[in-house]
Amino acid sequence: MTCIVGIEKAGRVYLGGDRAGCNRWTCVDAGVCKVFKNGPIIAGYSGSFRFGQLLQHAFKVPDQPSDMEVMHYLCVDFIDALRSVLKAKGLSEIDNNVEAISGSALIGYRGGLYELDADFQIRPRQIASIGSGYVAALGVLYHLMSVSSEMRPKRVLEYSLVTAAALTGTVSGPFDFVSMAKSK
Repeated sequence: MTCIVGIEKAGRVYLGGDRAGCNRWTCVDAGVCKVFKNGPIIAGYSGSFRFGQLLQHAFKVPDQPSDMEVMHYLCVDFIDALRSVLKAKGLSEIDNNVEAISGSALIGYRGGLYELDADFQIRPRQIASIGSGYVAALGVLYHLMSVSSEMRPKRVLEYSLVTAAALTGTVSGPFDFVSMAKSK
């Protein structure tokens, strides 16, 4: 259980995440940073810690061909490379001929924010939240981004995570943050 939040603003992507590690009975500081940089991307994950480990340490982000649009690249080359790593490491699951993973992620790439779902679909977002605390965090994100264009994005992310932790028993600090500017 967790909460990962993201904002795309002025060509920069900001991510924040908690460090909760929960099972059916307890929730503790897992000591694992769930938001990170991997080559040309920043990412934050919810779900399986193994998914996050592979996304951060085993996945080599493929180069984007110069003549390919970002969404085409993410939906095809990027996802194909990620699926290959997850299959090779035994994490991807196939049920009724549908491949899925036990997690989801927010991805920052070239100044854009994208949500990656467990079935490998990827969608562009300007504001996003995933994990067990997503509802509380998303409400705060939308509210603060709509009423205060001057508030620093990291502060908005922090308020949304604090709110998610207060209202969701499976979200807790400390909180980590990462950001990345648009690049070519």
